[in-house]
Amino acid sequence: MRCIGGRGARFLSCQQFVSPVTNRNAIDEKMPFFRDLSHLNLMPTIRFVREGKDIKCDLGANLREVALSEGIELYGLKGSLGNCNGCGQCITCFVGIVGETSEGKLSPLTEVEKSRLRKRPSNWRLACQVLVLESVIVLTKPQASFKNSHSILLEAKERELPI
Repeated sequence: MRCIGGRGARFLSCQQFVSPVTNRNAIDEKMPFFRDLSHLNLMPTIRFVREGKDIKCDLGANLREVALSEGIELYGLKGSLGNCNGCGQCITCFVGIVGETSEGKLSPLTEVEKSRLRKRPSNWRLACQVLVLESVIVLTKPQASFKNSHSILLEAKERELPI
């Protein structure tokens, strides 16, 4: 199933990014970076800074789906009124990756992200396009400031993050 709308033909299928890894062979064919991880049986933790929550998820889980299923509010007003339901077209589900953005913690940037986020900070990702491979610290709605943000971000980085 392809995303519909404007330039939908350029975007990846929504179904590729909406569920945890359940069929390793199918994923290996579409996303070869998973091949090196097939021996791992980890439950990465996503630390949502603004919400003060640590949430465990399946290896390869879609960041947007995990956040929404746990009641994390990804969207600002515009995204709440209308979003593309995870197809990568509206860019309202962007998040900031806090701390080291080393490769391997999340799936590589998709072509959708490269196109849609080219003028945004380098640590921003589209939650609908991201698969979680290792524990990571995430800031929802990174464009909006919040009270004591500097100290809260420092504390989130200093606390040990489960592997």
